[in-house]
Amino acid sequence: MKAVRLGLTLVALIVFMGAADAESAEGGPPTAPPPAKAAAQAQAQESPAPKAAPAPAPSSVAIPDRVSALEKQNLVLTEDIGKARLETRTRLEALAKQQAEQIQKLNQELAQQRAQMEADRKKQQERNRNVWIAVGVLALGVIAAN
Repeated sequence: MKAVRLGLTLVALIVFMGAADAESAEGGPPTAPPPAKAAAQAQAQESPAPKAAPAPAPSSVAIPDRVSALEKQNLVLTEDIGKARLETRTRLEALAKQQAEQIQKLNQELAQQRAQMEADRKKQQERNRNVWIAVGVLALGVIAAN
C-alpha cells in the first residue's frame, strides 16, 4: 500500500515538474506589447509602400490604331499556327510512311526466315528418313546373315 502511494506521488511530482519546465521554456506568461508599438505595427502593415500612380488611359485616337495592330498580330499568329500545323502534319505523314516501309521490310525478312526454316525442316526430315531406312536395311542384313 505504501508502494502504491509512493508511486502515485512520484507520478504527480513528474507531471507538475514537466508543466513547470514547459512554462519556463516559453518564457512565462505572454506579455502584451505596448499600445504605441502595436499602433505603429498596424500602420506599417496597412501601408507598406506608396502605390504607383495609375497608368494614364489611352486616348480615343490611339484605339483604332491599336485595334488594327492587334488584328494584324492575330493574322500573323494564325498564319504561324497554320504553318506549324502543316509542318507537323507533314512530319507525321513522313514518319507514318517510314514506319510502314519498316514494317513491310520486317515482314519480308520474316517471310524469308520462315521459308528458310521450312526448307531446313524438310531437309532434316529427309535426312532422318534416309537414316531410318539405312538402319532398317542394316537390321534386315544382320537378320538375314544369321
